[in-house]
Amino acid sequence: MLSKGAEVFITCGRDADKRILHPASVLAVSGNVFSIQLSGGDLPISAGATVLVFYDLNRQFTKQSGNVVAMHDPRTGCSTGDATNLAANATKGGGAVFGCELVGQPISAESRDSFRVCTVVANITGDLGIERNCPLMDVSATGFAMIAKSSYRISDVIAAMLRHEGKEFKGRAVVQSVKELPGGRFRYGLHCMDERNGESNLRKGCQQISMACQRAQLRRLAASG
Repeated sequence: MLSKGAEVFITCGRDADKRILHPASVLAVSGNVFSIQLSGGDLPISAGATVLVFYDLNRQFTKQSGNVVAMHDPRTGCSTGDATNLAANATKGGGAVFGCELVGQPISAESRDSFRVCTVVANITGDLGIERNCPLMDVSATGFAMIAKSSYRISDVIAAMLRHEGKEFKGRAVVQSVKELPGGRFRYGLHCMDERNGESNLRKGCQQISMACQRAQLRRLAASG
């Protein structure tokens, strides 16, 4: 069972449909209600919502449903439900903190390569086309999302590079989705192209970054299991 200080992942709503996991941590435990704070990023959560909580249990990656009973966002002061205790437990610099009542039993979620991990708090950047230092927003074993100012269309094929732990991973990616953002920026969902030449290692980079982010977020719980 989860305990105070455990590192977890959260998803809900549209992000659950897209299999995007958001890093978070358990701040406090009261009975079957866990105070959980997102590490950052934007994941709309309010009292009454249903979330999925992913965590390591006996060294197995598992998931369990949870009902949100209250929410407090220390960045905006917005609260839903009885969020008095949540506001007191919230840490500075973190995202929304919410009370989550776990329901049912944890089940295996070992197909990690199919999940997209939110990388906002990791401050990972890369290049897209000729534009350098574009923020990496999330990553899976086969693709990633990145913010850029350059304008592309769905199905465009773009040269891309990801940087992680002193290494560069290069290749080509195809645009699968485009979302216009304020300030003349765009969020692109990209899929690594299958290239048989030895020069492309972009997919390998996605795999390494995805697993590294998951391990970093869950190592404390795995070490104590």
